[in-house]
Amino acid sequence: MINCVVIEDDFAWKTKILAMLDALDIAVQGVATDVASGVELLQKVSPDIVIADVMLGKERVFDIYASDPAFCKLPTVFVTQSDTEIDYKNAKKVLNHLYIVKPVHKLTLKSAIDNLCKIKLPKAVNDGLTIKGKFNQKVVVPFEKIIYINQVQHYCNIYTQQQHFTIKKSLVNVIKDLDDRFMQVHRSYCINKAFIENFSVGLENIKVKGVEIPIGNSFKDALKELIGEEFSVK
Repeated sequence: MINCVVIEDDFAWKTKILAMLDALDIAVQGVATDVASGVELLQKVSPDIVIADVMLGKERVFDIYASDPAFCKLPTVFVTQSDTEIDYKNAKKVLNHLYIVKPVHKLTLKSAIDNLCKIKLPKAVNDGLTIKGKFNQKVVVPFEKIIYINQVQHYCNIYTQQQHFTIKKSLVNVIKDLDDRFMQVHRSYCINKAFIENFSVGLENIKVKGVEIPIGNSFKDALKELIGEEFSVK
């Protein structure tokens, strides 16, 4: 699956683009509406492609790329109402880009994305949890960033270091979409083993990234086995 970041300040066009990406089965890692939030977002995630408007209020999206040379290496589709020569020339500072003047059709966007991402091979395995974002777009939360998952009633809370997602799904069903780096330690908790810091002596709880999580009795044997293989009780 292709991961994407959207940078667009116009609400109507943002909604249209997110709908197009959802229909094309492209996961949106985040949405920014100005230069500051765009820089912050691209510092946190590494998208396969960026869909960006040129005009962000009184700002220009090119200031995002000027802030960090690494951003200029990100494949970018500029979808904009600007048809000026200067904006077109500034877009060329991004090494791998296409410039499309609005309005844009879904198939035009698909063609642009396919062209910019054609050298990328599809991933052999799933490496993230796909959920719905607040704009109903697909969002992929990388497994390596998930610290733990907690079920509260009919919802699951997914915690990373920077973000917190809530989805209407049972922990049992969420676990089906995870890989073997995760381990259920309680009927309401599942953890990423990479973030384990220590255990209590009696195995009443486990600490992951500074968070104390209870251990259910039925999960203690599996944890003892894990401790014997990789950890020591502290």
